[in-house]
Amino acid sequence: MESAQAVQRVLLVAAHPDDPEFGAGGTVGAWVREGAEFINHPDHRAVGTATLDAIYPAARDRLQFPEHLADGLKPHKVREVYLWGTQAPNVWVDIDQSFDLKIQALSKHLSQIPRPDGLVDRMRERARAIGEPQGLALAESFRRIVMAR
Repeated sequence: MESAQAVQRVLLVAAHPDDPEFGAGGTVGAWVREGAEFINHPDHRAVGTATLDAIYPAARDRLQFPEHLADGLKPHKVREVYLWGTQAPNVWVDIDQSFDLKIQALSKHLSQIPRPDGLVDRMRERARAIGEPQGLALAESFRRIVMAR
């Protein structure tokens, strides 16, 4: 797992308010614990696609938004994108030490989780099923896209 020295800011785009915790709560919890800034943007899948389209090439191209240059804003080059819920993960993050943060965050979504009984057990079993084939006690998996520099 990358340390917060490498991961300074995380923008998370998701379909529902509790999806970040379900899909990446342990990973984000670990990064935040190490000092990374976390920004959550819940929205629908179409916005996720628009986000990827905006990352490349729009965000890094000074010609896309010349008014930003006039305001002193420079283009931003996203280095990596992590997608959860993929059928083809290529990164597994050990969340054994941050699983409790994931559960704490999920427990705040009372309107999204009407029956919290058994939530911890279900989430632990899911994390175990993801992690065990990789030799990890508990894990979250992602499709990591490294963007061209």
